[in-house]
Amino acid sequence: MLAGVAGIDAVLLIVAADESVKPQTREHFDICRLLQIRQGIVVLTKIDIASPDQLAATRSDVAHLVAGSFLEQAPVVQVSAKTGQGLENLQQQVAKLCNNLQKREATGFARLAVDRSFALKGFGTVVTGTLARGTLRVGSAIVVHPIAREVRIRGLQVHGRAVEAVSAGSRTADRKSTRLNSSH
Repeated sequence: MLAGVAGIDAVLLIVAADESVKPQTREHFDICRLLQIRQGIVVLTKIDIASPDQLAATRSDVAHLVAGSFLEQAPVVQVSAKTGQGLENLQQQVAKLCNNLQKREATGFARLAVDRSFALKGFGTVVTGTLARGTLRVGSAIVVHPIAREVRIRGLQVHGRAVEAVSAGSRTADRKSTRLNSSH
């Protein structure tokens, strides 16, 4: 789970307007704070079935939950998936958030949080994960830790599309060739 969340730069904190803040909402919010996520949007869903009193109570509960946190000044968007109300506003807020995200550190040693590793016949070892720092390029030699094995990157993919390089924050799959330096 931690390998997967290493690339999260922002969150949507989703709260059902007819149910308000639940224990799982608090747990997810606490995890976001532990991961030091700095940006996000609060989304109140099911506004079509919440009474005005429920909606007001939910807004108050959410404001209390996020007080003093990275979401205290975040936009609060009210939506209904059933009627479509508020969805255009949510799309606009997400686009605005994405356009203002801080870039990750793309220099220095690359660090890939690996969540899967497997071998494909004819391709070699493939690893998938989130590049937490640095840049990887096809043809580059890298050292795999903790085994200290030097390998060469034969191919890179982002969301199923071949690329020549990936930078920090990207989900990626890497094809690595066999050991380059037998002294490791």
